[in-house]
Amino acid sequence: MRKYLHSPVKRKILMALTTGIALGLTRSAAKQWHLLESLPEEFKKIDRDVLRRTMREFYTEHLVRLDERRDGTFVATLTQEGKRFAQKYNPKYPPPRVSSVWDRKWRFVSFDIPEKKRDARDAFRAELKVLGFKELQKSFWVYPHDVFEPINVLAELYDVRRHLRTGVITTLFPDADLRLHFDLSAH
Repeated sequence: MRKYLHSPVKRKILMALTTGIALGLTRSAAKQWHLLESLPEEFKKIDRDVLRRTMREFYTEHLVRLDERRDGTFVATLTQEGKRFAQKYNPKYPPPRVSSVWDRKWRFVSFDIPEKKRDARDAFRAELKVLGFKELQKSFWVYPHDVFEPINVLAELYDVRRHLRTGVITTLFPDADLRLHFDLSAH
């Protein structure tokens, strides 16, 4: 089995399955339309052939189980092996590994996600809180350790990458309140 997914579309499909979305597949055009209507907006943008090929690949690699329904549709759900594989792409599972020694650098995420993507913006903000980021100013979040990989996964998942800025701050003054918040007083 592969160790890493390079395709953002495949990651998005894997994340959809991780969040509990059971993707339905069928060859019938009429049934495809019905299944498409039930998908979240971001997944409607995925080409049907790409989705079908990806699901076939995931099935071959034992990442998903395909169950056929009486009406001829297939429902794909993650296997245990698929769940373990998906953990590296889901920022909640497992939590990001952080060094016990702070390198005295602050990582930041800043975003300006438009109102028409309000749901994605709210979900992205909630995920930043789960990761442990602290909002320093409106839509400007900081964290004392490198957690850019989960941020990249979230940016792909919510399709907000072009609305984000990330970086490292080597000098931030004053930062006593942040050091206290993140329990970095000994550093």
